[in-house]
Amino acid sequence: MTRASIFKAIVATIGALASGLPVHAHHAMDGTTPTTVIQGVLSGLAHPVIGLDHFAFLIALGLLLASQVRVISLAALFIAGSMAGVLWCVEFGAPQWIEWVVAASVICVGVFLALHAKREAMDFGQLLLMVLPVAGVFHGLAFGESIVGSEPTVLAGYLAGLGIVQVAIVGVVAAMAGWLLGQGNPRVVRLQAAGAAVTVIGAVQIGLLLLPT
Repeated sequence: MTRASIFKAIVATIGALASGLPVHAHHAMDGTTPTTVIQGVLSGLAHPVIGLDHFAFLIALGLLLASQVRVISLAALFIAGSMAGVLWCVEFGAPQWIEWVVAASVICVGVFLALHAKREAMDFGQLLLMVLPVAGVFHGLAFGESIVGSEPTVLAGYLAGLGIVQVAIVGVVAAMAGWLLGQGNPRVVRLQAAGAAVTVIGAVQIGLLLLPT
């Protein structure tokens, strides 16, 4: 398969998932709180993947960071913020509006990615330094809801899994972005398509939140 067909398949898959899956799924253990370290690690590894809104944000973040020199360092700001958010949620709980903020962050990063796709050097280093830790805290507050009440060792396993999977997703996407996106006009079009797909996922999440429970 060519990289163009692979990229189209990825975008199409994201769109299909957005329309057919519960975007706000946030529990890897069938809705139960992890009780062992292994369960904590597995839950941490799964959480950003089964929560399509979080996953979409990480994909968009990887695409944004692909043009940066310090990919891992910038990704670490978001991840550190998410860890802080998890710990805050465990200690004090998460505000009721947190899912709305997460959905809004997905829409914002999608729109930003689409609108700035034409820039040759996506040099947003300073902006990312300010925004990523804050975005991480909000996502972490949502992540933390599935681990509230667990023992400290289980929480540590959860944080380890959460950190590993996030840096892996962002790192792999950033590393593959140049090959998948290409150069010139194809790159612009594909970035815009990716941004649009991410924006749709955030919008679907908002729609789900508006549904009566």
